[in-house]
Amino acid sequence: MLLPPAVRSAPRLRRFSGGFTLVELLVVVALIATLLGITFGFLRGAKQQATIGQVRAELAVIAQALENYRREYGDYPQAADTPEKLYQALSGLTGPTGSAISGRSLLAGAQIALLDPVHPTSAMNSLVDPWDNAYQYIYFIRQLSSAPVSRGYILYS
Repeated sequence: MLLPPAVRSAPRLRRFSGGFTLVELLVVVALIATLLGITFGFLRGAKQQATIGQVRAELAVIAQALENYRREYGDYPQAADTPEKLYQALSGLTGPTGSAISGRSLLAGAQIALLDPVHPTSAMNSLVDPWDNAYQYIYFIRQLSSAPVSRGYILYS
């Protein structure tokens, strides 16, 4: 087939087949950034959930130590109005009314962080959560008119 002279002499358009266009590269970069954002969001949420689970486990250990304290001394620590005094009571350094004793530690073997891990018997030491806040303890006595006295505590992070 013979083409007319105008078609034969027209310049041919070149087509690049060996690379990507700028738009294609931008789309790929945007997809990768979106996937990374989603992944890091899930990882941050998973880390937060793991930290909350650790706090719940540590609260359960402290609650068990408080129950053991009540069994051994007849009541929960009454004078543990600061985190330092709670730690002293559960470490066997003070009795329920805050008087000095030399009892056994009810936290032996517990893996709870201390404010000052270098000096575990320091009077200023306290139990801290993964966010470096001291665990808080409130002792209460509740007495209704016809019911016997009820003693308890509130423990939180």
